[in-house]
Amino acid sequence: MPRKMRYISDRKNMPFGLWVVLAAVMGVLSAVVFALFSLSSDSMNPDEVRELVRPYCEGDREFENFVMAVIRAESSLRPEVVSHAGATGLMQIMPDTAEFVARLYGEPTPSQQMLKKPDLNIRYGIRYLKWLRKEFGKRKEVVLAAYNAGPAKVRKWLAANQDKDAVTVVKNCPYKETRVYISRVMRHFNRLERG
Repeated sequence: MPRKMRYISDRKNMPFGLWVVLAAVMGVLSAVVFALFSLSSDSMNPDEVRELVRPYCEGDREFENFVMAVIRAESSLRPEVVSHAGATGLMQIMPDTAEFVARLYGEPTPSQQMLKKPDLNIRYGIRYLKWLRKEFGKRKEVVLAAYNAGPAKVRKWLAANQDKDAVTVVKNCPYKETRVYISRVMRHFNRLERG
């Protein structure tokens, strides 16, 4: 007597191998959809972004690459992106950071909508990075830790570890997000420096 054909809708009796194939197909489809979403047309061209960055870097090509690496890591070149915490634009400027930078330069605090404008966002982000470099020196990893976790946290970590090198301290800081962020930006930066 021939065996009855089983239908896919009969999930209890579906062979395990078929489940594996279906799961793999769903995984591939999910990856394709995610990739298409990530590469959506709301991203800016890297050359366009670099043209906005360049004037604020005063001929310092290394700093220009550093800023481009921050932008890549922060927003993937998407000027309209807003994080769940309220960070906005290409350089993911937090409202309190925008207010701080505006005060430093005697300007009115920009709205969140204004921070979506690439030129303004880049100007404020670079001004903040320059301020952090004055505060912490030009050690990129320390500046990145302060950009991500905040300068107060970095000061606290450095004060508690005065016997250690500052870069070592921030690369081993208690915030996993900050450690991953430093690594991601430095990977982008090193790729840009190699050309």
